Amino acid sequence: MKQTSQSPFRNRTRYHFSDQMKLHYIIKGFSNPAHIPARRFHRHPFLEIHFAVRGKCIIHVEKEEIITSPGQLVIFNPDDFHAENIYGDEEAEFYSIAFSGLQCAGLPKDHLTAAEMTHAVFLDRYEPLFRTLSDALYHETKSSEDAGTPVVHHMTSLMAQIIFSALESSGSQLSDQSAPSEYVSERIRRYLCYHFEEDITLEKLASVMNTSPSTISHIFKKHLGISPIQYLQRIRIGEAQTLLGSSDLSIQEIALRTGYNSPDHFYLIFRKNTGMSPVQYRKLQKNIQTKNDL
Repeated sequence: MKQTSQSPFRNRTRYHFSDQMKLHYIIKGFSNPAHIPARRFHRHPFLEIHFAVRGKCIIHVEKEEIITSPGQLVIFNPDDFHAENIYGDEEAEFYSIAFSGLQCAGLPKDHLTAAEMTHAVFLDRYEPLFRTLSDALYHETKSSEDAGTPVVHHMTSLMAQIIFSALESSGSQLSDQSAPSEYVSERIRRYLCYHFEEDITLEKLASVMNTSPSTISHIFKKHLGISPIQYLQRIRIGEAQTLLGSSDLSIQEIALRTGYNSPDHFYLIFRKNTGMSPVQYRKLQKNIQTKNDL
């Protein structure tokens, strides 16, 4: 009897995609230290994949700091706060690809990595194919008025299968287990991530965590390297950057949505963190998007 070779994508029962799988967007990004301000912590309500094409970026997601290399994927589960910034003076090229309908057994909807797993995965031998797919999918979605065409769907399906294969091959886990104080710092971090629009002080954090302000500050800085209020500020500025680049909300409305009751104070903090005003940042993002669409 003639034997047939098994596809590398068969029997992948842990990862799957549903009939409602959808590509939300694919964006081609460039980081240039001379032109692009640092991106602060932000999040998305869907799964996003960072695919490193050229150069390096520094990515912060959950407990990890990842310096990307070409051919590497970094996975952001829905609502994971993350920041993507340049690495030294090196220019980088990457794709940001957003999906819904991709699933890992035992995890919440649209999540591909568990808490104990690293968010970084290498494509290895599938890198050339994944890059070709990314290029083709990017140009197809730009040229088509309907991003839900059969061609887009088939390319997206193959891309998802490659991601699943890379995850199955990797199986990487974070090496160190959390110490007791690290559990506390993680609780603080998650509280800040989901309550950043509220009026938060060190005293309020201490009350929520049932400890003292000095303990909160010491533990958090020990594990994350900055104070809780500095971390909160990064989240707020990152969320503001997302809203400035993706919505037509007024500056005052964005200030309120990111925890700043005073637009003037928001202007001051935003300029301090990015080197430009919110209006200048919005204009820069529109110019970048216009150039990428040409």
